[in-house]
Amino acid sequence: MHIVGAMSTDATRVISLPLQVRSSALWSWTLPFVLAIASCALFVLFDKSGQEARWLGEEQVLRSQVLLFEELVAPQLEHPEPAAIQAQVQRVGKATGVRFTLIREDGTVLADSEADPVTMDNHGTRAEVLAASTAEFGTSRRVSRTLGAEFLYVARAIRRDGVLLGWIRASVRSAEIRGSLSMQQWLLGILAAVAGSLAVVLGVRRLQMSIRGWRQSAT
Repeated sequence: MHIVGAMSTDATRVISLPLQVRSSALWSWTLPFVLAIASCALFVLFDKSGQEARWLGEEQVLRSQVLLFEELVAPQLEHPEPAAIQAQVQRVGKATGVRFTLIREDGTVLADSEADPVTMDNHGTRAEVLAASTAEFGTSRRVSRTLGAEFLYVARAIRRDGVLLGWIRASVRSAEIRGSLSMQQWLLGILAAVAGSLAVVLGVRRLQMSIRGWRQSAT
């Protein structure tokens, strides 16, 4: 009987709150959930846009690397010395952390910074090479048949007086890009959780202040 009576009394008190206080209390509880949902939605939105921006940014970096590398090795495509070019490509690749591949006009790999070109098959039909034959740059993301890992590739055709000499290709492992993306996702997740927690805390404080203000005015 005492328990039922207490519950009835509490219910009566809640119902008897002034309309303004009840509206404020309802809004105080609703606002945190709205803000928490908004935080999650923003997390998903920024996470997706951040991933796209990261891949595009890495592609732009590889394009710049290709242009710089072109100035260094393009003249050697006309009179290639395989051993010297391979050593040079390996040095540049080690210094930059980028995999470079030099491909002749018939698709034969002349040099590669991470593999022995003698053991590599013809690259004339690789997606990025074909794309670079008809555009300024060719890009693809796929698993390397040579190394067995997924790479982001950017290739560029090298021509002299309209004659195709070959292609220069720069690439980076997709796992490295995804590793940096995982860190970004972790940071965004922490920010979303903090924002949601703050929204709940603020909502509870608003509710307490509304009830406290009503009690003071009632007395």
